[in-house]
Amino acid sequence: MTPSSYIDLLLKKYRQAPQFPFDDWAEDAVSFYALINLWDEVFRTAAGERASDYVAMQDVSMEEFSPLFDVVTARRDRHVTIRHAREGGGFLLVSKAGDADFRPEDIPVGALPDRSWLDVSSDLDQDRLCAVFEMIRDYVRTPLPNLGLAEKMEQRFIVHHRAAFRTDLDDPFEDYDEEGRYIEPPHDDEDDS
Repeated sequence: MTPSSYIDLLLKKYRQAPQFPFDDWAEDAVSFYALINLWDEVFRTAAGERASDYVAMQDVSMEEFSPLFDVVTARRDRHVTIRHAREGGGFLLVSKAGDADFRPEDIPVGALPDRSWLDVSSDLDQDRLCAVFEMIRDYVRTPLPNLGLAEKMEQRFIVHHRAAFRTDLDDPFEDYDEEGRYIEPPHDDEDDS
């Protein structure tokens, strides 16, 4: 089954719920648990047999910016977080996440290696769900013997999936070139004289 056909079947199932697309998940427990179940299904199907390598990283909660799915390998060397977006979304693959207890706001420059983290934010648009499925599949199933490969994987994700995350209001990858590399925006030099 292709990612697209799988996502199509998944959406047919979840669209039957009156709360779909579950944007009220922070206030409605039915929507909250529907999204948890949906993302669990996406992860387990995309990860295949590797899904059993992952355990819950933290409890999820009905707080607006809380992840709805957060797992890590037992070795704590790979971490997948999924957040719900009302429209659009984005992703990043942190290849130098550092110590085992790191959180996004704690990423220091020159953090320790041997840890990578795929952080995804997505609504339930079919193209974005397919992109998330493919990123999870590739991230979980691809050996990453060194962190340079994780950086290359993120660049590949940007090249292949940036269009799926672009909306009329936002392009989360506007600061990246066609090869998925970050381009430093020009700085306005202020005259200090």
